[in-house]
Order: sequence, then C-alpha cells, then structure tokens
Amino acid sequence: MVVNIFKNKELLITILAQACQFISSLLLLKLLTGEMTLSNYGELALLLSLSMLILALPFTAIQQGFYRYRSIYVSQYKEGIHLSAMIAGVSILLIFFFIISFIYVTNFESNEYINENYNIAVFFIFSEVYKIYLRTIVNADRNRTSYAFSIITEFSFKILGCFFFSASFEMKANDVLIIYSMANVISVLSLLYHGGLKFSLKISDLLEIRQLWKDVAIFSSPMLVWAFFGWLRDSGLRWFIEDLYSLNEVASFTALATVALVIPTILQSLLSVYIVPLLYSSKGADNEREIEEKFSIIMRFLYVVGLVVLAIFYCFHNEIVVFIIGEKYSADSSMLPIMFIGNFLFNCAMLKGNLLLANFKQMSLIWPNIISGISILIYGFFILPIFGLKSLPFGYSLPFIVYFFVTTIIVKKAEVR
Repeated sequence: MVVNIFKNKELLITILAQACQFISSLLLLKLLTGEMTLSNYGELALLLSLSMLILALPFTAIQQGFYRYRSIYVSQYKEGIHLSAMIAGVSILLIFFFIISFIYVTNFESNEYINENYNIAVFFIFSEVYKIYLRTIVNADRNRTSYAFSIITEFSFKILGCFFFSASFEMKANDVLIIYSMANVISVLSLLYHGGLKFSLKISDLLEIRQLWKDVAIFSSPMLVWAFFGWLRDSGLRWFIEDLYSLNEVASFTALATVALVIPTILQSLLSVYIVPLLYSSKGADNEREIEEKFSIIMRFLYVVGLVVLAIFYCFHNEIVVFIIGEKYSADSSMLPIMFIGNFLFNCAMLKGNLLLANFKQMSLIWPNIISGISILIYGFFILPIFGLKSLPFGYSLPFIVYFFVTTIIVKKAEVR
C-alpha cells in the first residue's frame, strides 16, 4: 500500500498538504493559547464563531453547489464561464452582506465584540470567502500542487505573523484576525497565480451564467435551510457558555474542543479532498460502484484509526493537553476523550454524506443538521444551566453523535434503494 501511495502522485501531494495543515494547526493553536490571555482567546473564539455563522449563511452552502457543478462544466470546456459566474455572483453577495451588516451595526445595538471589531471582521470574512471558493475550484480541478501550495502559504504566514507579533506586543483578538486576513489574501494570490484558473465573462454567456446560478441555487437551497442549525451544532455552545459564565470558560472550552477536532477534521479533509472530486466526476455505474466500494473500505479503516486515537487520548489526555495548549488548560483535560468521540463520529458522517451529495440527494441531509442543531438548543437552555460545566463534554458531543446516527440511517436507506 505504501508503494502505491508513492506511485500515486495525486494522492501523495494530497497527503502532504493535509499533513502540513495538521502540523501547522497544532503549532498555531499552541502559539495562540500560549501567548493570549484566557479572555483574549475567548473573545477570538466568539468572533471566529460569528464569522462562521456569516460564512454559513449563505456562502458555504452556495460553495457546495459550485463544487458539484464544476466537473460538469469542465467536461464541456466551459470552466471559464463557471469560474467567472461564481466570482461575480459571490462578489455581489459580499457587497449585499456588507451593506446589510453596516446598516445593522450603525443603527441597532449589537454585541460589544461586534462593535469593537466590525471592520476587521468584515475584511476577514471577505478574504475567507474568496480563499474558500478559489481553493474549492482548484481542488475540484484536481490541481493538487496549487492546492497544497495555497495551504502552505496560508499557514506559514499565520504562524510567522502571530509569532513575531506576540514577541513584541500583547496579542488580542483583532490582531489575530488581521494576520488571518492577510494570510488569506496571500493564499488567494497564490491560487490565482499557480491555480491554472481560467476566466471568461462575455455578454453572450449571460444566459448560461443565469442557468448555472439557477442550478446552484436549487442544489444549495437545502443547505441554506439547515445552515443555521449546522452553525448551532458547531459553534452555538460557545455563546451559551459566554452568557452563563465568562470569556475564560469560553477560552478553555474552545481550546480543548480544537484539540479534539484537529485529528478527525484532518482525516476527513484528507479523504474528502482526494475522493470527492472522484465521486463528482465519476461516470457509469461500474465506475461509481468501484469508487463506492473503495469508500467503504476507507470508512472501515477510519473506524480502526479512531479507536486507536481514542485509546491514546484516554490514557494520555493530560499530557496531550499540556503539550499542545499548556498547563493553564490542563484542569479540564479529562473532557478530551469524550469530545474526541463526538468530533470523530461527526466527521465520519460528513464523509458518508458526500455519497448523497454526489448523487444529488442533498435534500436528505436536512434532517441530520436540523435535529443536531435543535439538540444543542435543548442542552444550552435546559441542561447546561442545571448541571453546569461538568456536563460540557456530553453537551459538546451530543449534537455530533446525533448527526452521525441520523446520517448513517439515511445513507443506509439510500443504498437499499
């Protein structure tokens, strides 16, 4: 198997890119948790959470639509029309978002974190959207080298920027967002320069662009419905903690959650980055069946890896927490194994969901997202106030486990049909 990996240049570059992202994420986490105070890191966690909400509504959902239709337009030699339509449409949405958010912030009373960091938060969201969209297209085109280079440039700038800034100044949330935004810009420039992207925007293409946006809107509409519930599942708990406790508790919870999610997320990203373009571009029943059989083998292997990592986290949770994020977070290190279980099962379910997306069955994923989002509301309003912080590992993992079981049932039913 190792020999096959080294023979498969595409897979090898994918593995190296994700390995770089994994190591860089841990270094960045260690740097931020070590150099920032608990309150500053807690404020950063809330700002990033708020940014993720805006990205989910509607940008992440629409991104999936363009991702799905990319291979179709490339096969028709219309990749320039696809890319131009995407960038133009997303730019219009970003301008619309800026106008609405500016009116809201200037005319209504909003959260203190939003008021103090509005300008840089908008810059960060703009840069994040363009980075995600362009990186998605480069990956859909299976241009692994450019994809890997954009990851390397982004994380290198983040790590070096945070390191040199923290050496001279106290690092606050808005400082980190500025560095992250600049890293995004550099990553976007690298994608534009090395990504082999083609633009084509002509008057004669307007009807085709209109049709593409119509197709993308239809494909993405279920994701727009569940986007808020998905955000609740992923980030909503931070706001319940902030409301009931303080930024210190938000910081401690977020740091531990980040340690718990790094390995599952990287594994899921590694497999998705490689196999999803294959699923989307597969043609013919035999080809699809072969890819799905490989997918099944990969999932079984992933479960074994998860059990091994869980055993390590269970035996050495305190040592892992101290090594990665520092002694000041070690008091809650026993939360790590349970938080890992939720994250791992969720990422396994995300992988399974790609089978539904590849077959245009995205409507099926509404229920896992809605039910898991509602579960965090039930926990936040009724369980957390009664049982307190000791219930956090359960509350954090609950929506992810719910998502896993509901998605697994739906995928199984789809396979039977």
